[in-house]
Amino acid sequence: DKIHCSFILGGVEYMRKSGYIGKLAYKLFSSLNMRPSLKVSDDRFGVDRIWAGNLKKNYMSYLHHALPRTADPDLNVLFVTYAVLSEDDLVWIGEEIRKIAAFKHIIFQKASAAISLNCGPGTFGLLYMDKGRRAWHMDPILQAGDISRDADEEMGEETDNELVTDDSLSAATDSEEPLWYETIDGIDGKTAVKNSGSESSFKTVLQIFYDSVDSKASEIEGYYVAEDWNNYKIKVHALKSSAKLIGAMELSDAAQLLETAGKKGDIDYIREHHASLMRDYKKMGGRLAGIYGEGIQEAPENKAKPLADEFLLESVYEGLKEAADSMDCDAIDEILSELSDYEVPVSDRNKLYEIRKKAEAFDYEGILNLLESH
Repeated sequence: DKIHCSFILGGVEYMRKSGYIGKLAYKLFSSLNMRPSLKVSDDRFGVDRIWAGNLKKNYMSYLHHALPRTADPDLNVLFVTYAVLSEDDLVWIGEEIRKIAAFKHIIFQKASAAISLNCGPGTFGLLYMDKGRRAWHMDPILQAGDISRDADEEMGEETDNELVTDDSLSAATDSEEPLWYETIDGIDGKTAVKNSGSESSFKTVLQIFYDSVDSKASEIEGYYVAEDWNNYKIKVHALKSSAKLIGAMELSDAAQLLETAGKKGDIDYIREHHASLMRDYKKMGGRLAGIYGEGIQEAPENKAKPLADEFLLESVYEGLKEAADSMDCDAIDEILSELSDYEVPVSDRNKLYEIRKKAEAFDYEGILNLLESH
């Protein structure tokens, strides 16, 4: 009765596939752009509320519903469990939670296979505990360090107790061996672990950061080429936040300066420093390649990409329409990724960026409307 556990779904397609709702209910939910939030109580899942309208606004409403003003949470830790959310979404969710409540640790954790398959992409939930008469002492689980035990203080024994864990014993015996995150050039490991909440959470955040370098760099580059300074400013803001989260402070500061220039309308500064930001961003991806993969393959600067002709683009739009009709976000992502090998005309490039943004928000109706106007 002290634990709060709830989720908001990105859509109801997967609940229909799993048999939790029928075809009629699915059509009703989809046509009215509705999505439920689920709550776990007495060991059972149930529908808590039904939200309608814009996905981002629904997310915001859910956050305030799950963490109401009347709540009295233990501010030591909150878990955000999610299924298929972008790096930008995770950063935004973390920022909004901190506006509501000053949690010491916000732990981002991928949802289990069961929740992911039943609830689908775009789902996330908040899990936290009510404040008790005594602290729950979650710190020993989250990180090693020095703590004071409330029980001792209540008994009048004001003693400092050093927490002994496998990690601290390993650090004591292998003190000359640097920790894995201390060897990454350009990343302040201690700051990263502190910002992420724990070492395990930092691993997850760093993986997400690495996986998105290629796509996010392409988005920023696209908005720069299209001179869409409003969206450019939004994307460098997201880069600033995510870079700060993983302890890449120099990269975060560089993005901050470009964001500030965007707010002031200082386009000359953006043009002068954009290339260096992109170079440093991709270099960071290359450094992380040793941990997570083979790295980001960049085409040589002197090798021109083939132009995407009218026939190719027409087949792309047909494929996107078919994928949006089927609500298949993986197919949309695959189609857009294949276009990265081609030079796309600016007019089509802008439309494809809009489609990518709507796909990240699972706004399939918005994609179909864009394609219809095309």
